[in-house]
Amino acid sequence: PPPPPAPAEEAPVRVSLETPAEPPGGALQHPVETCFVEWVNGEAEPEGGPGDQHPGVDEERAERGEAGIIADVITAAERDGCASHGLFRLPGYCRTIREDGPFPAPVVEEERGVVRVDAKGGIAALAFEAGRQKLVSKSESNGIAACSLRNIRHFSALWFEVEKLASEHGLVALAFVNSKAFVSHAGGSKRTYGTNPMAFAFPRYGKPPLVWDQASSLMARGEIQIAYRDGHPLPDGVGVREDGTPTLDAQEVLRGAQSTFGGHKGTAIALMVELLAAVVTGSPLAVELVDEPETKPTVNGELIIALKPEQISGQEMALLSLRAESLFEHILDDPTGGTRLPGERRLRNRKLAAENGIDVCEPLLRDIEEEFR
Repeated sequence: PPPPPAPAEEAPVRVSLETPAEPPGGALQHPVETCFVEWVNGEAEPEGGPGDQHPGVDEERAERGEAGIIADVITAAERDGCASHGLFRLPGYCRTIREDGPFPAPVVEEERGVVRVDAKGGIAALAFEAGRQKLVSKSESNGIAACSLRNIRHFSALWFEVEKLASEHGLVALAFVNSKAFVSHAGGSKRTYGTNPMAFAFPRYGKPPLVWDQASSLMARGEIQIAYRDGHPLPDGVGVREDGTPTLDAQEVLRGAQSTFGGHKGTAIALMVELLAAVVTGSPLAVELVDEPETKPTVNGELIIALKPEQISGQEMALLSLRAESLFEHILDDPTGGTRLPGERRLRNRKLAAENGIDVCEPLLRDIEEEFR
């Protein structure tokens, strides 16, 4: 696949989360809420109301349409400082909708503690919304439930799904997703797995849930693409050239293969995610997608597991929360002063973004503008 755009040294443009801000030239009023929502709703959304297309979407999201759901995902990542899954992904969404959409409504099936959503090649965020309420209902009734998202295009941060289940529904949540093959098995050089991330969320009283999201690869693909765009070298162990030799050159890794974290241990995690997200959901394996273009998301699978902690433990959530908070306090009360909980950086970024807006670099804004010409 062609490499990402060449590095560019230009000052960022600040975009407010609250009110649209006009960058130089006035071409882009707001990169997500104006351009993307109006473009998709105006040109690419199927006929009929979004509430009719996707049962389970709440009224607010139904009013905003499919583009509003995707805009939420992109904005959340950019707001939290996850640049590799925010506006950086917007051109890929646009190309997907332009070249392969509009997509049919997800097909939702259910039985006992399982919800199955076949996205028919559509965007993962829409499939998640289509099955979310049924997943929540089953987990609350049974204590645990699973939702398989089949034939989705997942192009966003995985923590978005699990955080929503924890913060809005009080559930403990895990998610696993695969993609086209970018990552080699430990000891090898050929592409075998996607970056195969997994995410986890635990609800907390009066605080945002504890959330983490990590790739099975040492570095997320989007972070390597940004390193290449900005001309930065990679840390040791991120990946290899096509001939299997290690390199710190981002472009060489993008052409070769990425490595898992922790050697054989990371490879075991990547294998587990591949089996859960692809085989268990009935979606394509990473190796079956290796020849797909990298300029837009490929069709893959996701497995989400939701647990109602009160049901499983037989105890009140208040007691469970006290025990969890005591553990968190023990972690943070370290004599080195260097410990933190997973997700704290994102929460700091979230607060700063709400106060100051978001800095977006000029080359990225130009790429986004180009998609709407």
